[in-house]
Amino acid sequence: MVKKLTTYFQNVADVIDQKKNTSEVFANTTDSGQTREGILKQFLDEHLPSRCKVVNGGFIFNSDGDESSQIDLLIVNDLTLQFNYLQTLGQKSFTTIEGCLSAISVKTNLTKNE
Repeated sequence: MVKKLTTYFQNVADVIDQKKNTSEVFANTTDSGQTREGILKQFLDEHLPSRCKVVNGGFIFNSDGDESSQIDLLIVNDLTLQFNYLQTLGQKSFTTIEGCLSAISVKTNLTKNE
């Protein structure tokens, strides 16, 4: 089974790599960044349990009122309040720290410092 999973994920990685290479056609870095975020979101949507939701762009806050800077992708659970109404209007979503399972920053290239 491990060999099948390895083959599966390698094949998926190859498809993701092809999509990434295709996204480099866009001259605008914002467009290519959003395309790459979409590629990762699709992968996560296809592999995470149904109790998880991947949200495009948003902020995390805590009970003290502290708020994160914008995060590319948030993985949230279905056990806390969801604040997604403004996302339907083209704005970013936000979630409580308790409801956030993961925060992902999508980068094309990382330096040692990043």
